[in-house]
Amino acid sequence: MRKFTISISIILLLVIAGVLFGPGFVNWNKYKSDITERVYAYTGRTLDIEGDLNLRILPVPSFSATNVSFANDPMSPNSSMISLDELGVKVAVLPLLSGRLRVDEVILRKPIIRIEKFADGSGNWLFSPEEVNNKVAADIATEITDNSSVQDLDQGKEDSTFFSGVVLDRFRIIDGTIHYDDAEGNTHETLEGINVEVAAKSLSGPFSLGGDLLLRGQRTEVELDLGQFAEEGATAINTGIRLPDSQAKLKFNGSVSRHVNSTSYRGKFEGDGSDLGSLISELFKVDLETSADSDFELSAELEGNLNRLAVSDIVVRVGAQKVTGDVDVDLKDGVEISMNLASPRINLDDILAVQDAVLKEKSTKRENATRQSSTTTGDVKSDVVSKQPSLTSWPNFSPEISLQAQLSVDDIIYNQRIVRGLVLQSRLQNGLLEVQNLSAQLPSGSQIVLAANYQNQVINGQLSARTEDLRGLLTWLEIAVPDVPNDRLRRLDGKVRFSVKPDQVILNPVSVTLDVTHLDGAATIALRDRPGIGARVVIDRIDLDAYGIGQVASTSTDVNESAGVSANASVTKNADTQERKEAPETVKTESILTRADANLDITLGEAVYQGIPLRGVKLDATVQQGNLQVRNASLDDIEGSSIALSGTIRGFEAKTPTFDTTIIAKIVDLPKLVTLAGQKEKVDGLPQLGSVEISGNIKGTKENLSLDLLGAAMGGSYQAKGVLKPGSTSLYQGLVAIDHPDAAQLVKRINPEASTNPRWGRVSVKSMVKAGFAEVELSELDGTIAKTRIQGSVVANVADIKPRLTANLMTGKLNLNNLLPQSVQGGASGDASGGGSSVSAGLNRRWSQENIDLSALSSLNAEISLISDAVQNDAVNIADVQAKVTLQDAVLTLSQFSGIAYGGDVTAKGTIDGQDQILVDMDISGQNIDSRSLLRDMADFKRVSGPISVQGKIKTKGSSEADLVQGLNGNGQISGVLTAKVKTKEVVGGALLGVLGSKLKGIQGVGDATTTLLQSFAGHPAQLKGTYTIHNGVLVTKDLRVDGNRTSVFTAATVDLPAWLIESQSDLFREGEDPTKPYLTVHLKGDLGKPNPRVKGQFLQSNKSNTINQLLGGEAPAEDTSDPQPEVEQGEPVVEEKKSKKKKAKELLKGLFKELGG
Repeated sequence: MRKFTISISIILLLVIAGVLFGPGFVNWNKYKSDITERVYAYTGRTLDIEGDLNLRILPVPSFSATNVSFANDPMSPNSSMISLDELGVKVAVLPLLSGRLRVDEVILRKPIIRIEKFADGSGNWLFSPEEVNNKVAADIATEITDNSSVQDLDQGKEDSTFFSGVVLDRFRIIDGTIHYDDAEGNTHETLEGINVEVAAKSLSGPFSLGGDLLLRGQRTEVELDLGQFAEEGATAINTGIRLPDSQAKLKFNGSVSRHVNSTSYRGKFEGDGSDLGSLISELFKVDLETSADSDFELSAELEGNLNRLAVSDIVVRVGAQKVTGDVDVDLKDGVEISMNLASPRINLDDILAVQDAVLKEKSTKRENATRQSSTTTGDVKSDVVSKQPSLTSWPNFSPEISLQAQLSVDDIIYNQRIVRGLVLQSRLQNGLLEVQNLSAQLPSGSQIVLAANYQNQVINGQLSARTEDLRGLLTWLEIAVPDVPNDRLRRLDGKVRFSVKPDQVILNPVSVTLDVTHLDGAATIALRDRPGIGARVVIDRIDLDAYGIGQVASTSTDVNESAGVSANASVTKNADTQERKEAPETVKTESILTRADANLDITLGEAVYQGIPLRGVKLDATVQQGNLQVRNASLDDIEGSSIALSGTIRGFEAKTPTFDTTIIAKIVDLPKLVTLAGQKEKVDGLPQLGSVEISGNIKGTKENLSLDLLGAAMGGSYQAKGVLKPGSTSLYQGLVAIDHPDAAQLVKRINPEASTNPRWGRVSVKSMVKAGFAEVELSELDGTIAKTRIQGSVVANVADIKPRLTANLMTGKLNLNNLLPQSVQGGASGDASGGGSSVSAGLNRRWSQENIDLSALSSLNAEISLISDAVQNDAVNIADVQAKVTLQDAVLTLSQFSGIAYGGDVTAKGTIDGQDQILVDMDISGQNIDSRSLLRDMADFKRVSGPISVQGKIKTKGSSEADLVQGLNGNGQISGVLTAKVKTKEVVGGALLGVLGSKLKGIQGVGDATTTLLQSFAGHPAQLKGTYTIHNGVLVTKDLRVDGNRTSVFTAATVDLPAWLIESQSDLFREGEDPTKPYLTVHLKGDLGKPNPRVKGQFLQSNKSNTINQLLGGEAPAEDTSDPQPEVEQGEPVVEEKKSKKKKAKELLKGLFKELGG
């Protein structure tokens, strides 16, 4: 028996030892797969146990697992949702023997828990185990069937009250971390350093929690006490949070009461702290500062049930500022909220003063977060950015929610000024939210009133604002006040009705009065990726001068100001440099044309600029995708001028916008407009254009503009059709046309001091023009002036200091009397007389002593080729003219001049030097010139014909027309064949004189002379030859000879051109007679145009009575002793008879010589 007992005892000991110590020798790791499969079956996620599983009975029953992780949702970038270094559970043994479960301790060591909300609204705490659960359920069913133990299942479910007896002595978290990420709200929070201990006497309470954690770097202590959960009765709730570093705490003491038909609750919130600013700075990581009196407290009484919540005695105090009120919420039929808050004074300056560092720090954090996010998400991030975000709709309020709220603040201190009487009254009912009144009295005599409502994603309302001191209001709001005179930006009174939707803002009507300027209008703004604006604005009048817009900065050179400029030169330079650096980005940021589309209709009745009223300003335009479509941009009146523009300007965002515009402008006073544009220094160079009209099309880019313009100015019309390139060397290329009815008037308008010719008449010119900064070329030139057509090409090179002109011209008949400018004639004081020598007797008044303007010769260099149908000056006409002229350094060289004058060839070569005074050196030649036409035009003498040739060389110098005539020198020769024209009656007259001469001794000599002239030159060619010299304006010939039929005429003459006098003697000799005694001598003396003739000769000596000699003014013949004179009676009757015969003979001879003269 003893051995049996010992044996049994040993067996029991072994069994007990096996039970107590056996689990420690079991390899529990082989059951990991069973555990993870079960977890996967119920969650759909993987549980990884990388460490060991341990189960022990002694010294106390315990279970542990190390390096445990629970997989995260596949949408998360983090692999694990939960991970911990160790899980430990300890269970008390003795309560198990009585059927109760008492957990002495549960420990989570270094747990890391990630709670994530994804962009689609789902979270990582949602599991999807359906398919796995179906499989596992089937396996369990099979197992149950095999065991045929349905009762066991029932036993597994029986007595659910077992868990009510579970006691959890301690639940500890050691050095835990919780991460919360909200991708939809872009929120990230981390609670770290969590050390919490939880105790529960049962799963139905009471519970207690205590511990601490790091909340945004702040050590935070938390505590929670919950009483026993009772089926009926009250459960106490006491909780609190304390931040020792900030000396802030918040607690709630209350209870929840459960009864048969109701549940109620009540309690009180209390909180306080020594520095609200420091607390917010630490919690929200921003740099905020408050005044020393920024200690705070808050409290409120809470009472309610399942149908009602009342928050009363609300007190929020920060420093000396306090807000009181109450909130009541009725939950019985929907939600009905009533709220009333009030404060006597709120000092925002004492509560929070936001420093510039706040914005900088936030901006830095956003940039870092964006950069980090871009690096982390890679291509996925890029796809998200490139996708345009869609507009989200606004919430709609349920008709079951109603609200009645009122907020009143007597005084609000902001920026050391007081806002008085802030009132907010609002109501929400049947889904309609109304702001019945939001008003306040702002500083500087300002007031604002807002009334609005919201329903079905539409906000409708009206805003009114007025101030008597806008400058003061802007200064208070820390908005920069524009630099305008002090009496401006004072009064503002405005009212606007608005309607706002998620995708649209409508402002209609808008009424604003600023100072004395009133604006009415309306606007619609489309809220999209690229905003769209439609606006109509009407402004009555604005005085820009009163606001200092367009004023020219003072040019005073005060010594002190100059010193100040010098002292601050470097600062100004640095500021300018910085401004230039920042300018491009500023322009890009502020340009509405590059950031929005717009449809604008703006009307301005009158604007005063620099004292000049601008009336009828209009802009009707559309801006779309950086393109400007101008339907009408016009200015009706600016000093009598007007302008209108329409068309398209494309690519404002591009570097070179493209223009396609039509312009119509009328400018009455161009100099005044140039002055108004701030270009006063350019006014002096402008001609007096008078009224200017321009119309046409301009298109292209600012570097390459295509022009098609018509204009009218100074009484004429103009056209330009070509390409303008302001930025290139070829400035303009295209057609230019000018048409003016009075060319002289046009020149006078351009240059009042210029010489003109009223015979110019209409000028009409068109040409293809290539104009650059260095050269202007006119090709295909075709014009008419003074009824003369001019064609060809002209090139003007202005690159050098002295321009160079190259011209090739073809013309019709050039009438120099019509083309050359007319100048004022001057001259000597009277006629001079005398002659007979090579020295001038004086200066005729026909020659001007005014200095000839030589500036044209020295102003440019030129090379001109001319082909003309004819060149005419007075009666001289030269046809088929070809000329080549070179002007170089004020020296005009005529290298070629040829033409046909009076049927003969005319040529000329020479130079005209105009450097100091005019120096002329010319060679002139005329061959086979028709003497009849020449003498007819020059002397109105028509009785001689035949070709003559002239060759000569002339030189002269001087500064005036008189100087040039007086300084004329040269020589030449003349030759030709002359034929005198005699009429039939002159032949008959000569024969009659011969008959009468045989009957009347008094006219016998005349008959012989007439017969001699008729027989020598009438109808018979006569040879002409001779030479001449010119000295100081006096032409002298001594060998001019005409050889006729057995007769020769020798002429010696002196022509005084300066005095316009002539003195000549022509002697006629008949063949076979005394060569020392001319048969006929003719003296000419006096004015070159109308000389006085005297005739003498042997023909007068054939009658001793000298009657003919006396009649013709000839000299008395010498006595001829060989032929004594007969005696004559001395009575009175004889005298009367002589007088009668003398009168008849004189009349007869006058008629005869008149006929001989032409």
